[in-house]
Amino acid sequence: MADNETEHISEPEKMGLTRWLSLKLLGKEKAKSPVDQSFINDLDDIRMVDRYEITEKLGQGNMGVVYRAKDPYIKRDVSIKISRPHSDATSEVADRYRESFFKEAQSAGKLLHPNIVASYDAGMYRDFCYITMEYVNGHTLSRYCLKDDMLPLDKIAEIIVTVCKALDYAHQNGIVHRDVKPSNIMINESGDVKITDFGIAKIKADHAISNEIIGSPSYMSPEQIREEEVDSISDVFSVGCVLYELLTCEKAFDGDNQFAIMYKITNEEPVPVKEFRPDISKVMDDIVKKALAKEKNRRYQTCMDLA
Repeated sequence: MADNETEHISEPEKMGLTRWLSLKLLGKEKAKSPVDQSFINDLDDIRMVDRYEITEKLGQGNMGVVYRAKDPYIKRDVSIKISRPHSDATSEVADRYRESFFKEAQSAGKLLHPNIVASYDAGMYRDFCYITMEYVNGHTLSRYCLKDDMLPLDKIAEIIVTVCKALDYAHQNGIVHRDVKPSNIMINESGDVKITDFGIAKIKADHAISNEIIGSPSYMSPEQIREEEVDSISDVFSVGCVLYELLTCEKAFDGDNQFAIMYKITNEEPVPVKEFRPDISKVMDDIVKKALAKEKNRRYQTCMDLA
């Protein structure tokens, strides 16, 4: 297919979903991050971001770099996330990105809940955006998605109920997470659950170049993949994916590439939980199935319904 043809065929309703996804991932619309990754190497020797004293690098991803830092005024450790609009972005697009970044940071900052990582501050340093958050000394749920560290069923249920309550609080305040996954759910040293990265997924979605899908889509709802309206019921689906993985140490939807994963999410049912865990009750199996229903109206309508 010629490039000009590809440009005009970019909506799922104008073709089969399979063809649309193929173009999206393999053709003209190949993914490209909305965030400039080139500046990351320039941060290797960074020691300060505004008043914050950098102490160690915690990680990096599609949205930039995360550091542990010290706030000298309040004498506390914080996490600081740094990102910048892509170098290919026009000044108008870059301005919109920054506006969206601070708007989402402001929204996330209004969430005051013991199981949601608190946002403290946001600003500009040099030419990039940053947001400071509560530092959580612990690890993510990804650790417990491995067979050697599988959690007892009652502990899994306890964690998921806590996650649902925190998400319901956010939903009641008009905020949808959009990116619920094991790596965005932390357990601190005291065993408390902390959900992080509120608002980040919306920035990704609003400022993605060429309608890309960033990162693994394994926890996306069918409506997210079809680029339909995303609401709190989409978070329910994502929580269902997390629950499935904690129970089985297998992803509900997995594949060799993004195309295969997205096809399964929109077209195939996951392997029943009981096939991996015969000890799991039919009730739990049914809970997972309902959370992962393809159609929104067949899913739990709120996180508290799932809890």
